[in-house]
Amino acid sequence: MSTNPSLTATKEPVLALIAAGFTTAAAAEKAGIHRNTVTNWLHQNDFRSALERARSDKALLYQDQAEALAAEALAAEALAALRAIIADPAVPPAVRVKAAIAMLDRAASLPPLAAVPDVQPSLPVLKCCQKNAQPSPPVQPSTPLASPLLDTKIGRNQSCPCGSGIKFKRCCLSRTGIHAAPASAA
Repeated sequence: MSTNPSLTATKEPVLALIAAGFTTAAAAEKAGIHRNTVTNWLHQNDFRSALERARSDKALLYQDQAEALAAEALAAEALAALRAIIADPAVPPAVRVKAAIAMLDRAASLPPLAAVPDVQPSLPVLKCCQKNAQPSPPVQPSTPLASPLLDTKIGRNQSCPCGSGIKFKRCCLSRTGIHAAPASAA
């Protein structure tokens, strides 16, 4: 619903855009109206007062967010200082215990994390695909030069039989201990 009853449905989005930091021309373009119309609205008392209220509300929101960020930063610094006190052996034990208790009190006052519910697929297409899915074939371990290949002679410049796509002389020749077929003298 409208926050200001005197504003029309056309004026409200323009008001929100201007309050968010858009120029009058950019707000008019986004709303699909002429910029002179927005300029004329700015001369009306009801639009101007609504814009001032919206800008002050936005400023309060930014101020609250800045204060919250500053408070979080101070809390992080305080916790870091407490950790340093606890870890420092030169600090008296009574002070270290008080610092540990303060950290535990802080941890106890934090709200618990909400549990994330398990999401089950709700689309019938997914259930259908899951029912008809085939298990993947077991992966065979890649061993360089299986035993039947040891009986055959492999040329140095041939592709390696391990399936790497690299020449045999650069891949498995040094690892196997077998010698390549001698180069044919032609």
